[in-house]
Amino acid sequence: MPRTTRNAKQLRLIAEKLRAKKASVNHGDHIFVFRNVRTNQVLYSLYPGLDQRHLKQLPFFGKKSKPAEIRADLWHPFCTVTFPSVEQGHDAFRKLQDFRKLHQASWDLHNPGWKVLPKKKLIQNIRDQKANSVADLAKALEMQGEEGGSQERRLENADTKREAFLAKQWEEIRELARQAEGPEFQKLEAEIAKLTSQIHAAGGNKTETRRIFQLMGPPKRRRRKMFWAQEMLKKRAEAEEKDLETERIREDTEVYREQFEQEARERQDRFAQQHNTPLEWVESSDREEEERWFAIWKDILAQQRQTIAKSRLKPSPAEQKVGRAMLAARRGITPEYIGFYETDPASQQKPSETDKLNEELLPQSLKQTEPFKLKGVEIQWVDLHDAEFAESWPAEVEHDTMLINSRKIPLPGQSQTQLPWLSRDEYNDKLRELYDKWEADSKIEARKLASGEGGDILPEPETKKGIAKYLPKVSNPFKRASAP
Repeated sequence: MPRTTRNAKQLRLIAEKLRAKKASVNHGDHIFVFRNVRTNQVLYSLYPGLDQRHLKQLPFFGKKSKPAEIRADLWHPFCTVTFPSVEQGHDAFRKLQDFRKLHQASWDLHNPGWKVLPKKKLIQNIRDQKANSVADLAKALEMQGEEGGSQERRLENADTKREAFLAKQWEEIRELARQAEGPEFQKLEAEIAKLTSQIHAAGGNKTETRRIFQLMGPPKRRRRKMFWAQEMLKKRAEAEEKDLETERIREDTEVYREQFEQEARERQDRFAQQHNTPLEWVESSDREEEERWFAIWKDILAQQRQTIAKSRLKPSPAEQKVGRAMLAARRGITPEYIGFYETDPASQQKPSETDKLNEELLPQSLKQTEPFKLKGVEIQWVDLHDAEFAESWPAEVEHDTMLINSRKIPLPGQSQTQLPWLSRDEYNDKLRELYDKWEADSKIEARKLASGEGGDILPEPETKKGIAKYLPKVSNPFKRASAP
């Protein structure tokens, strides 16, 4: 195979790997920091990987001051920073880049003693940015915390401007849509047709054709804007219809929830009256049954958590809901109401379709971006002691260790290896099996207590006699050994 073909194939494979890495995370939610284990140089990335373009972050200030290529055996994960919003992640990325440039370009201001060092030693000192990168990260987060307060005040003042801008914009859209159905649109069509005929009559004259095309630009743009206005009004009507349907479903669900709670209270009252039992006992028995059921469910999760050791992987929300769904079904709660008993409905509100459409019309200066906040910022360190290079950290920032099994950096909240999680059907079968066993044991124990037999008594272990009681228990030496 020719060398050029082999190189092209390698580059194509590398490009596919990079695309897969970039698609695995949202661009800006995380900052992945890598460190050169030989020189302590630091590179920042917005996805869990490095390529040759990241070397542009490093300046050239002498021989061997900048590596020629990325070597996977030298560039290891250093830390991963997770942000609550993409905008905050991009802002921190820019700050870290600027701070690093200042360190490497203005080293003589803070370290005047380095001027007398040999050039080789000077280059080594300038390349070592491990401690500076930690201090820079702490400073960038501190600055974002200060900026968050001013951003909140600015957003409050921008609400009035945003409403005025949207009112004016929708008025212009309605006017354009009205013109698209009137004589103004017919005039534009006639003007465009006239200019098109002039192009054919020009007979290939480039100067005349160029002039006519320039005259045709404004009416064509005006016509496209009319079409766009009609499309926007159509989208707004559809968005308002969807919002009304969503509001109707929410109100109906709230009514169903109130009806179910009323039926549950009436059911408890009837049970208490039929069995001549205080209502408090009925409520307490329901709570005890729920606690026993959740204890079984938690035991299964605990068994699965043992397979991940100290990794950051968490069970998926779908798997976590299985136990609650089975409990709800057993107690008469239909699945569509389970969400109301897990979280507050107010916390599940999402932007309406009309709000999403209005967001498209707003300029960047008026868009309602989330203000910077330090609550939700998490830093995962390969070595937690590296955080001590910073003099102080904001109190809201959380620090944790990163689980790595290779030189590849793991995604936040995920593990490097595939774990043997149970499927939904296997989970349900296991849960039913445990519950049936617990229920059968409970009935047997109840019968024994009723007959006065008491619980099971374990047999006494056989007592060894003679010299055998001084000898340790020896396993079968002929049994085939197996790895634990």
